[in-house]
Amino acid sequence: ESKYGRYKAISRLKTYHSHANFLDEMILFIRGDTTLYSDKGVMPIDYFLNTHYQLVGDWSYGEFYDLIYDTPSFGHSPPERFLTINGTQRMAVITYPWGNKTGRFGTIIGLIDATFFENLLSDIDSEIDNAFFILNQKGEILFSSQNNVEYSNEELSRLISDNNGITTKRIGMEKHSIIAMRSDVNNWTYVSVFPNSQFAGRLISVKRPVITFLSVILLICIVSGVLLAFRNYIPILRINTVLRKMTPVKDNTKDKDELKQISSSIQTIIDSNQGMKNQIEENRAMLTERFLHKILTNSANFGSEKFSEEMKNLRIDLSGPHFCVIVFKPPRKLLLTERQTATESIRTLDLGYTHYCIEMDYQGYFAIILNTDMNDNNIPKISNTIRETLYNVLNIEPILGVGHTYENVSMISRSFTEAVSAAEATVYSGNLTAFFDELKTQRHSSPYWYPSKSQLRLIQGINQCNIITVEESIAELSELLHTQKHSSDAISLRFIVYGIVQDLWPIVEKIKLDEGEKEIDLLIHYTSINEFLGRLKKLSFNIISIIESQNKNEEKAVYEDILSYIDKNYKDRNLSLKGIASQFDMTDSYLSRFFRNNSGVNFIDYLTKKRMDEACRLLIETDMLVRDVMEKVGYIDLASFSRKFKQIYGISPGKYRSEKRKQAKGNVTIKT
Repeated sequence: ESKYGRYKAISRLKTYHSHANFLDEMILFIRGDTTLYSDKGVMPIDYFLNTHYQLVGDWSYGEFYDLIYDTPSFGHSPPERFLTINGTQRMAVITYPWGNKTGRFGTIIGLIDATFFENLLSDIDSEIDNAFFILNQKGEILFSSQNNVEYSNEELSRLISDNNGITTKRIGMEKHSIIAMRSDVNNWTYVSVFPNSQFAGRLISVKRPVITFLSVILLICIVSGVLLAFRNYIPILRINTVLRKMTPVKDNTKDKDELKQISSSIQTIIDSNQGMKNQIEENRAMLTERFLHKILTNSANFGSEKFSEEMKNLRIDLSGPHFCVIVFKPPRKLLLTERQTATESIRTLDLGYTHYCIEMDYQGYFAIILNTDMNDNNIPKISNTIRETLYNVLNIEPILGVGHTYENVSMISRSFTEAVSAAEATVYSGNLTAFFDELKTQRHSSPYWYPSKSQLRLIQGINQCNIITVEESIAELSELLHTQKHSSDAISLRFIVYGIVQDLWPIVEKIKLDEGEKEIDLLIHYTSINEFLGRLKKLSFNIISIIESQNKNEEKAVYEDILSYIDKNYKDRNLSLKGIASQFDMTDSYLSRFFRNNSGVNFIDYLTKKRMDEACRLLIETDMLVRDVMEKVGYIDLASFSRKFKQIYGISPGKYRSEKRKQAKGNVTIKT
């Protein structure tokens, strides 16, 4: 439907017109276009009818347009209705639809001099006594020619009453043969009447002009259809070739329909692009969680250029101006789907500040990093919103802890430890929400002063294996204990020591510390505050070392199970991080972090290496096609497989096979 295509079709009209030179003009009408195209020029329909030609007879512009737009298999202008040029020449209009099986494109219009056509028919019959009539579908006479005969209206009614066939009727004293033929193209009826003695050769004379005219029209339509179809087929073929190269998926079907192949290729590209987009978003989400987890556990390299660049690339907003951490712990172990629901429901909350929700590795806690203001009074309201949301989506009443608000990003880990400490302290207060800043400095109704904040932070530092937090907490305890020494008696100090020992004892029992009782006993029987603090620090580090060792053993067992699962299923094209996470009751972000911590590489790199190692083996040891090798190791896109293979080994899969086989024969040595 381009302009180039239309004008190319117009140029063909001159050739077609030469095969139908009895037509004065041949015109092309295209549906949806108000312009007519002919070998004489291009003009709007309005100009064609109002200036170039004029309508003669009882018909209108709308009727002419209907004729060329909705013409049946073969159409014509009504009787006594013509087009004229300056009122001097009458032109009959003949129409034929133009299109193919897929639909109709437009109409071919033929203009023929009405007088010439009547004379042509008269010339055919001038040598014999006869009459010739052309009737339309309604039985109306379009053309008539009577040579040396004249029939009354009654006789004409009898003659043309038969629809089709050859009959004999007596008219006056002489028998006449009547040939009536109906066209299958336009449903016109051609009637010829003549004496029996002149029957020979009459049938041919009657049919010759009709067959010639229809044959030329049909030839024009067929040739134009073929040319236009071929012209449209070429770009379709080229598009299909390009798309098939872009999506070289093995096709076992015998369907050669290019349009179906184009549709299939486009759908494959759409699915692939959407899959890549989803994978990018999933990877960004996992990297974001990993980065925030480092911040919460104080293992990030704060202040470095890499830290700032990574935070920018992951689109993490920690613009503050201050930061606070809120943690919540469900009252029971949540299923994988419930953990995902809890995380997503908190992430999508409108808390008035930018915030992030991360599932932590520690005792089922979830952490929320909140950008806030130093004197923000909305924290209690935000805490209630979080509680109500979790109750609505999971029907649970979680324990909430709120840490202190800090100005520096590096203090987020401290706020996290304080939030967990506050949450753990709810066992004493009976409340389900605890603010670290509001923890009392006395336990229950005891009259003795008690450094609960430093102690709680110390215990959480030990549980989280956070040496920095432990050292900071012991330093705070040292200052507080030395202060207490000068303002209180030995009984107060003894009460503080027993409080700390009471919180350490469950941890010692849980990890089954060798000579744990002896260590606790030494801690209780101190001779000075410095001796107590030294033993406390040594015991704390010893406990952390054992917890880390036990955690590594447990992680190693899970990690080995995960590796075993990957080794059994790496050839499955549907194997994914999310699927493995579901298999082991983890979130995909947690599994990503867990896998990297234990293997030193990310999941995708490990899976790629497994698949490429197997691909190399198959290329060397078998004669499988590269495409079959690709499918065997879990890839679905030959282009992606080849690109990744070349990225790793520096050569294409086919070249790798060739070089390796040469190397095996001792001809060539290559570096891989």
